[in-house]
Amino acid sequence: QQVGEGTYAVMYRGHEASTGRKVAIKKIKVGQFKDGLDMSAIREMEYLQELQHQNVIAIRRHTLLDVFSSKTHLNLVLEFLDSDLEIIIKDHSLIFLPADIKSWMAMTFRGLDFCHHNFILHRACSP
Repeated sequence: QQVGEGTYAVMYRGHEASTGRKVAIKKIKVGQFKDGLDMSAIREMEYLQELQHQNVIAIRRHTLLDVFSSKTHLNLVLEFLDSDLEIIIKDHSLIFLPADIKSWMAMTFRGLDFCHHNFILHRACSP
């Protein structure tokens, strides 16, 4: 089941056949680029492994479960998160206090500030 799409990748929800555990599969397009994988995709994977900040998502050994590829795609198998801020925001049954919104904004800006101080520009900010 597709759960998201970006410039060079599509995110799917799946499950590990042996355990039934939910996983996220990030299917990165490589066939559309003359020399294989887009450098921005390689840089993203590198940054996600290197950056360490409480408000920046990270790929660690325990979250990157597997990697496999084909002629047209590189697939990263990651731990699946059941929810994210966008889902919470769109759930109209929830009522948020101004303090909740202020906290989310502060976390977002702290993460962006950390990226900017490390010379990383985030092109697609979303909740």
